[in-house]
Amino acid sequence: MLKSVPVLLACLALAPHASVYAGANWPVLPLSVEETAAIGQAQELGREIFLHDQAAALVSDEVVKLTAAGEPRGMQGWVTQRHGQQLAVTFIATAADGGLAALYRGMVADGRLLDKVVELAPPQPLSEFEAAALAARKTASASGFARCAPRYNTVVLPGMAGGERKWSVYLLPGTTRKDLVPLGGSYRVETDFSGTKLIAIHPYTRSCLHLQREPSAVAMMTTHLLHPVPTDVHVYWQLWSRMPLIVATQPEAVWALADGKITLMKRGDSAQQTK
Repeated sequence: MLKSVPVLLACLALAPHASVYAGANWPVLPLSVEETAAIGQAQELGREIFLHDQAAALVSDEVVKLTAAGEPRGMQGWVTQRHGQQLAVTFIATAADGGLAALYRGMVADGRLLDKVVELAPPQPLSEFEAAALAARKTASASGFARCAPRYNTVVLPGMAGGERKWSVYLLPGTTRKDLVPLGGSYRVETDFSGTKLIAIHPYTRSCLHLQREPSAVAMMTTHLLHPVPTDVHVYWQLWSRMPLIVATQPEAVWALADGKITLMKRGDSAQQTK
């Protein structure tokens, strides 16, 4: 554990109702250009992952109600797609001709359903985006990553790499427990834009780490040695847990995450200089 973490926790213990994010409680420390860019990207992507995951959960709950008599045969999963401020969630199943088709669709904005989830009758052909996103989801799920949970949720986002379009598939451990946050075992899997070619697998932790979410706690805490600043997955799990998260990174830096924002709270003597 980094030396600065016990000091920080002692300070928090003396002020149990203090915000771990507000600048009124902690000085605003200077950041390097690289840190500023990395934090901005982590905040943007982490919130986007959370919004897509939240939208999928909302529509999934409605699909379960529509299929109370039993899940349709050949259900292949779902994909999400941003349309401006709205997110479309499409559930896909095997069609009568053996191909794939969109079977249910719902629209989400601002964390709520915009209308009823509809069953598409007849099922609709998949768009190029939906077909490729589903292929990327399947490629990532079959990539042989080390699992930390029996069930995983996925978020598939389009992106760019070297001037080429690609997919980033986030593999997030599923849980039914509200007191544990399964940070360990989160991955980002990259594929080409057809979704069929695996490019890379990026783990966010080295172990199956679970964070305890105590009702009386000021914040959760973890150390992170794989990146110099908190990542998009830290932002996602902080938003998911609805509890501030303290992340200690090398070399000797302590960060606070709250409401999807990352703030540098403390920097050790060996990392005082910034560029």
